[in-house]
Amino acid sequence: MPYVAGVDHDFFLSYAHGNDLLRAWSLRVETKLRGSLEILLGDRERKLSVFTDSEDLHGNGFLTPQLKRGVESSAAIIIILTHHYTKSPWCQQEAAWFASVARDAADRIFVIRAQNVAPADWPAPLKLNGEPMLGYSFCDEDEAALPYGLHGQQEQQLDGAVVRLSKAMFHYLRGRRPPQPRPAATPASKDRPRVFLGFTTEDLEPERAALADRLSAEGTFDVDAPAIPDDIEEIHDRVVRAAEECSALVQVCGRASGRWKRSADGYIAGQIRLFEGRRRPNWLARAPNLDLARLPSSPYADFLAARAERLGPEPTVADLRGILTAAESKAAAIACTVFIQSRQSYASVEQRLRQKLHEVGKAGRINARLLPLPPIYATTNPRQIEALLEQRSQRAVDIQAEILLLTENRELLGEDLDEYWRDSSSGAATWPAAIVDATTGGPVMTEADMGHPVFRLEDPAFAASFADWLRQCAAQRVAS
Repeated sequence: MPYVAGVDHDFFLSYAHGNDLLRAWSLRVETKLRGSLEILLGDRERKLSVFTDSEDLHGNGFLTPQLKRGVESSAAIIIILTHHYTKSPWCQQEAAWFASVARDAADRIFVIRAQNVAPADWPAPLKLNGEPMLGYSFCDEDEAALPYGLHGQQEQQLDGAVVRLSKAMFHYLRGRRPPQPRPAATPASKDRPRVFLGFTTEDLEPERAALADRLSAEGTFDVDAPAIPDDIEEIHDRVVRAAEECSALVQVCGRASGRWKRSADGYIAGQIRLFEGRRRPNWLARAPNLDLARLPSSPYADFLAARAERLGPEPTVADLRGILTAAESKAAAIACTVFIQSRQSYASVEQRLRQKLHEVGKAGRINARLLPLPPIYATTNPRQIEALLEQRSQRAVDIQAEILLLTENRELLGEDLDEYWRDSSSGAATWPAAIVDATTGGPVMTEADMGHPVFRLEDPAFAASFADWLRQCAAQRVAS
């Protein structure tokens, strides 16, 4: 009985038969892998079932019904990729057929890179978005490298490669088992921060699990390291919740995805962005096999390159305590009063701005209170002007920043700027000002044009960037 319920075989081993030496090596790898997995799975009631396409199945060179049933009823397929494999019509047909009939084929294919095959020569079923799957290296990076252990050489490297693949297969096969009843989880302590270990590609799952154990051992943190969901929406929802509930992200960053069909980077970049957007501290751990200089050109490679200085070793408990303490100090809530020139024609924009300020508060832990006052030149009545000046004078000690609105009526901004400059030159306004662009079209204003920072109200990054500016304004006010 196979380990995974509902299938005839736990995995199907596919390799080219064109060379006796390579065939013997492939079967030896299968024996090593089978033995390692049986130890890891540790199930006495179920025995690991492996289907191998022996020579007598080849028949007339087309896939036989027996072979089709074997592949279709396997939980996963392991392909030993060699130059022989890419030149074998049989293997090409086999891989294409599996990809066409197997549900979630991209998740079920594990590639053993026994030779360094050029990306252009990889069979189409072994590519994701045109890029070769990550796979598992069973040879050196050298173009002329032979498989580890083919002639008894590099046996340690062969055993190490088998161990890495065994661990990944173990997690995959165990994930295909029906969920077993578990004791109720210990609730997170209010006295301990929660740290989320980001989802990563399957080749790094063992490292992620080991890191979770190490960080949990001391009891300083509640470590959240859930199993990787199969559904992309569930992955997204789980990380969004984590970014809201957890104090920090620890992300192991490796090469681009192997069998993650949901995104080319294994959702690594997306997770980091979610935590960055909520001002949660991130610890980016460099995977052992990560070489930024050798990553294929891609948005993911650019993303990591931009954060190269932050990539470091796996964190210790002391490391995490340090970044959490620093983040807590930096993110201490700040009360900030923001003055805005108010007009009747600005009413709808002011309402949108108030809603945005709630997001600003979340992004920067800033309690931004809007203080609307009409401009002095809104009236010619001396008493009203005197009353307005008195209002401003009384509120001046509370104001950290001023907002000038740019609406469809661009002339009003000029009037507001004139008043701000008059107040600044007279000493009545001792706070910095910024322009919030609420227009829906027309030329885009910049700081170079206006002499003040410009923030577009509908910019997705408005909350984060405006929070940073308010924090700077509050710090300058305290310093002065």
